[in-house]
Order: sequence, then structure tokens, then C-alpha cells
Amino acid sequence: QYKQYTKEDGALSDVSADAEPSEDSEDEDPVVTARFQLVTRFQNIAQEGKTAQLLPDEEIEVGGQKISCAVIELKLDTGGFQVSPVEQLWIDPKRNLVLKTVLKSKRPVRNQQVSTIDTREWTVARTDQSPDDDLFTFQPPRGVKLVQVLDTPFKPADWRGKTAADFTLKSLEGDEVSLNSLRGKVVLMSFWASWCGPCRHELPALANLETEMGGRGLVVLGINDEKGFAARNFLQNHNLTLRTLADPKHAVHKLYGVHSIPTLVVVNREGTVVCHFHGAVPENIIRGALKQAGLE
Repeated sequence: QYKQYTKEDGALSDVSADAEPSEDSEDEDPVVTARFQLVTRFQNIAQEGKTAQLLPDEEIEVGGQKISCAVIELKLDTGGFQVSPVEQLWIDPKRNLVLKTVLKSKRPVRNQQVSTIDTREWTVARTDQSPDDDLFTFQPPRGVKLVQVLDTPFKPADWRGKTAADFTLKSLEGDEVSLNSLRGKVVLMSFWASWCGPCRHELPALANLETEMGGRGLVVLGINDEKGFAARNFLQNHNLTLRTLADPKHAVHKLYGVHSIPTLVVVNREGTVVCHFHGAVPENIIRGALKQAGLE
């Protein structure tokens, strides 16, 4: 167990409360983006779920107050993946607010079955009210120390400044693609999977970037290690045009030290890695990386 925390600079927001992030904005506010994603998530829950079941009401405590909630259980769409995640939502029927969610999922990782339970509880649930002054004040627990970089079981790889390792994989359509054959282009590699929520959110922006910048030399490659038709079904079901390479033996994932997804690698025209991101990245940061690689 790691008793550590770290600090990152946050962006100042002067965006109105009703604003939604623009798809083509290079200066999206992360707070506005997070709020928009959260609202959209629950707005689209009916489309995400394959089946829904109403469970017995349950009382939970929020902000020191006990609230009787309706409980809904959903089996979620996985884009063809073999195991459907199950999510439960605790909803305050008087305000129609989601107060708690539990997401249970199973997926193969490096030839092992990994079970994940993601529990989220809202300690405060208020609408149309100004937040308390101390809402964003963080008090670290006793025994937890501040560090520059969090320790993790897997040290993230960093290919920045190095020549990108060549590889050859088959696309979902069956043609072979090698990285070296794309020399002279700016290549954005996205390691993703259909079960990965942040990947699912990020992929449309990547596809749009290639549409916008493909004529200037941008190539976006998805790299997916799922077996079967999961990747193809997901892309088709969501009307995404994204050239994706199949890596079922994890060869390229291992080559680039990918232990978590999404992972993005940006390679310039000379074949040098200029940016290497672990985790979801805002679109304005991706655009900055492409500019650093030579795309104006």
C-alpha cells in the first residue's frame, strides 16, 4: 500500500456554469469538461445499458443525512467484449440525483482474469447552490506524504527523445502496417480497448484529428490487444473511422511498456518520439503534442 499524494497545477475557470466544452476548442477548461462528461454519462445511461433491473430500495447516508434511494442494476454494452460489466446506481427519487454507483467488471490482462469494483459515493449532492469555500481544500490523511511522482507497481515507460521502435502488425481489415513505412508522417499511436471507458471517450477526438490534419501528414493508429471482434464491433457500433492494428499477443504493448490504457505515443516525421502519455489526455494537450511534432 502506497501512502502518498502529489500535486498538480489546476486551470483557472472563467467559463459560465451553463457552458459545454466545444469539440474544436483548444482551450477546454478541465472542470467544465469533467462536469459535462459526468452529466452526459448519466444522460446516456439508457444507451449504454443492454438490460436494466430495478432492485429493492436502499437507504444510504449522504452528508450526514439518510436518504432512501431507488436502486437500478444495468448490464452495460461492451462493444462485443465477452464479459458485460454490471453497474448499480443509487438514485434519490425526489431530486433524480445519482448519489452512488458501483461498477463491477472482469477482463483479461496479460493472460490473467482481473476483477475490478469501482465504487463512487457523493458525500455532498446539491444543485443550484454555491459551493462552500472549503470544498476544494485538501487535507492529507495522517501518515501520507507529498511526493513529486507517485510510486506504482509498474514504472511507466518513457520513450520521449528516443527513436520509435519499429513493428509490423495487421490491421482489422487484414493488411500489414509497419511503423517505419510511415516515416515522413506524424504518427499518433493510441493503445486502447473497447472495455476502457476513458478510451471510449477519447477515440472520437482522435478520429476527428486525423480527419482534420490527415492532409497535413497526420496518421492515427489504434493498437488493440483484444481477441475476436471486440474492436471491430465497437468501431462499427459507434460509427468511428480509426485505423486499428491488432496486437492479440501483446507484442507491441510490451515493446512500448504499456501497462495501462489509454496510452498515447506521438512520433515526429523523423521517427523520434516527442510525447508519451499515460492515461486520458485532454484534446488541447494532444493538439499541443502534434504541434511539437511539427504539425501546425
